[in-house]
Amino acid sequence: MRALAVLTVLPLLGCFEAVDGGACSSDTDCPGASCTRVGECAANPYALRVTWTIAGQPANATACASISELELSIIDPSTGTSHTVRPVPCPPGSFFYDKLPQSYTDVQLWSFGLSGQRGGFATGSSIGSNGVLTLDLTR
Repeated sequence: MRALAVLTVLPLLGCFEAVDGGACSSDTDCPGASCTRVGECAANPYALRVTWTIAGQPANATACASISELELSIIDPSTGTSHTVRPVPCPPGSFFYDKLPQSYTDVQLWSFGLSGQRGGFATGSSIGSNGVLTLDLTR
C-alpha cells in the first residue's frame, strides 16, 4: 500500500529532465569539463563574487531595512539565456558563484520592497572584473 502511495505522489513532484545537450546536474555529467551553477558543462569555468551597496551605503541591516529580498540574474549576452536566484538576502551584500561558463558575463540585481513591489535595479558586466563585480542598487 505504501508503494502505491509513493507512486501516486511521484508525478506531483515535478518533471525530471534527461541530461543531454550540454545540460548537467553534476561534474560526472561533463566528461573533461565541469558542471556549472547554471546547469551547463564548461571546460574552463570561472568564479564570480557579486557584491552590492544600497545607494552607496554598505548592505547592512540599516540600508536594507526597506528591502525584503533581492533577485540576482547572471546572463549569457550572446544567447539571452539567464539563471536567476531569488530570494537573495540583502545583507550581507554579496553572492558567490564558484563555477560559471565564460559566456555568462552580464549581471542584473533587483530589490523588492516589504510589500513585494519591485524597487531598485543595478546591472554590470563581469568582463575585466577579476572575479569581483560590485553593483550599487538605486532606491
